Amino acid sequence: MIGKIKNGLIFGLMISGLLFVPLAEAAQGLYSMKALMDAPVYAEGHSKSIGEVDNVIVDEQMKITGIVIDVDVSASSMDGKKLFVQTGLFRLKTERDTQLDDVRYKVYLNESVAGMTHYPVVDNSWWQTAKQAASAVWEKTKSTARSAWDATKEATRNVLDTIREKTQ
Repeated sequence: MIGKIKNGLIFGLMISGLLFVPLAEAAQGLYSMKALMDAPVYAEGHSKSIGEVDNVIVDEQMKITGIVIDVDVSASSMDGKKLFVQTGLFRLKTERDTQLDDVRYKVYLNESVAGMTHYPVVDNSWWQTAKQAASAVWEKTKSTARSAWDATKEATRNVLDTIREKTQ
């Protein structure tokens, strides 16, 4: 019985968005945003750094949605531009992490320099559009999570009422 209650509580927390870590994923450890800033960025098939991390973008739940890279490839039309790279389109490699003040990362894009042309250019217009879109998604998610949580609470209340009635 305790196991079912525990599973129900975990399910309820997952629905309500209070449990952020997907249960199927193993913990990766801690990452330093300070160390990620200015980390060198490498494109697929490029042995030299093509730029560096300029910013880390997080959503309302403080989940990383992507990074902004400052491109420094003189042979590319992307040179001097800041590009948004969505989470899942890059890999983070830890170079050193034994001391907090000495953590170092390298970022590897899943694209070649030529393939980077579809990454959005980050400017004020992009920022305003991205902010509005994220806000709309957040409001919809909040509403859906609230509805699911209310339904879970109601179902739990009904189960508890039924158990009380049968045990009296």
